[in-house]
Amino acid sequence: MQFYRKIDWLSVGLLTIILGLTAVFSIKFIYSFLGFDESVFVWTGFNILNGEIPYRDFLEIKPPGIFFVNALGLLLFGVNNFKLMPFLIFIPSLIGLYICLVRLGVFKLLAAILTLHYMTIVLYLPFHHTLNDVETYGLAFAVLAMVSIFLNLNNGVQLKNDFSKYLAGIFLGFSVMCKEPFVLTVIAIMGVVFVYELTIKRKQALTHLFLTIAGGITVVVVFLSYLIVNNAADAYFGTLVSEFVHSKMHSSQPATLSYAWSKLSANYYNLKVLSALVPFYIFFIFRHKLGAFSLTTIAGVILGALSITIGRNYWDHNYLMGTASLLLPAIFGGKYLSQIYFKFSKRTKILTVIVFLLFMVWPTVMLGYNFLVDVYARSYPKPVIYPDPVLSQAVQKYSTANDYILLKDNPITYVVWNRKHSNKWSTMLDSLLKLYEGESTGEKLSILRSDIETKLPKIIYLPESQIRLEQNFHMTQVLYPIINKYNYQQLHPNFYVLMNNAPRD
Repeated sequence: MQFYRKIDWLSVGLLTIILGLTAVFSIKFIYSFLGFDESVFVWTGFNILNGEIPYRDFLEIKPPGIFFVNALGLLLFGVNNFKLMPFLIFIPSLIGLYICLVRLGVFKLLAAILTLHYMTIVLYLPFHHTLNDVETYGLAFAVLAMVSIFLNLNNGVQLKNDFSKYLAGIFLGFSVMCKEPFVLTVIAIMGVVFVYELTIKRKQALTHLFLTIAGGITVVVVFLSYLIVNNAADAYFGTLVSEFVHSKMHSSQPATLSYAWSKLSANYYNLKVLSALVPFYIFFIFRHKLGAFSLTTIAGVILGALSITIGRNYWDHNYLMGTASLLLPAIFGGKYLSQIYFKFSKRTKILTVIVFLLFMVWPTVMLGYNFLVDVYARSYPKPVIYPDPVLSQAVQKYSTANDYILLKDNPITYVVWNRKHSNKWSTMLDSLLKLYEGESTGEKLSILRSDIETKLPKIIYLPESQIRLEQNFHMTQVLYPIINKYNYQQLHPNFYVLMNNAPRD
């Protein structure tokens, strides 16, 4: 009975509501279609589980975090249920955010509203169609960092060597490893917390900052050591250069501040998306006015906006990179309201509650309507990832798990067939030739062909696809010449098998 009475039933109830809504709104992501990018991420995780080293054994223009998270997802849930992996990180960040806000001194109802806002942004379908992407993981790790860094931030706690700050640095490092622009969010979080500790005259402020930085450095050192030991460091740094080239290739947006702001204000920095945070911002400004702390926090919001606009691509899922920065002033606004609420008159208390509820209406309706429309439009079938069973039988008959095969399109088939890849890239696109090793186009294709012949594929599968017209150089100068040289036998349309390794004279 004493244990029963000690349970914080209000928090249990609020978290139950939050997690219940999360479960409902998550259905569309668990059963979402399998996009090409997600197929690539799963393929990279599959390669790691097969002992391959990123950037050395396979190439993809992404930071390493997404590779290792998908490897863990495949290991835990298998190829049929890997879409559960994002929730393994997102759900703890959701629960942790509520708990750390309450420990920070934010009223439980206000903490629940801020947590619901975080949930809304992550599960808002127009921002992305899958949770298994770099932005979702980067944001979840950033929020876990905020959870760790805020956990012992209340005035009554005086810890010099606070391990939670070091853990926060580790999560911040993970966030950047998922997508590099999160480094601006990292700076925002560390800067705001450091200045806040200075404003409340914390003697340990500098120590806590160093602990957080040390945690982030630990992640970087461990990863670089992993690359160096496995002779993959040069390839990784070469990929960093390729990321800038790749971003420029895809960016057709003007590099102006006004255009960046128009995109942000139209898609993210507007009342439709951020209305639940507006009352929190009002109390934040009322409390901190234009001081060092408020200016630091506003700078953090601006850094969040910059992280979204880096590369000038403005893809919808990029907007998640600004969420953690936008939460910072709202958190301290909620903390201040929680400190002064008891001083309000009864009428002011009622009015405050009404205002917060009114500002919650639009995001709640937005997410609910978005979900209902999606339910009406879909029957939520499991995503189809299995290729033609006739081809699968042929693969099993003419190759083993130790054999190399070659696919020109969607790499998920490597995973389903459990076969090795003879091409380092996940797919073949003529536009990616700019990123290949070599100087001229001819030299690049020659190197590619030589690499494929080194791991001569037992099977080559060249299905018709929407991108076939974008693969002309690869088809005519690499794939067809290899098929002819080594006398591959065509068993099915676009399906070739190597019967022996002897090249034609």
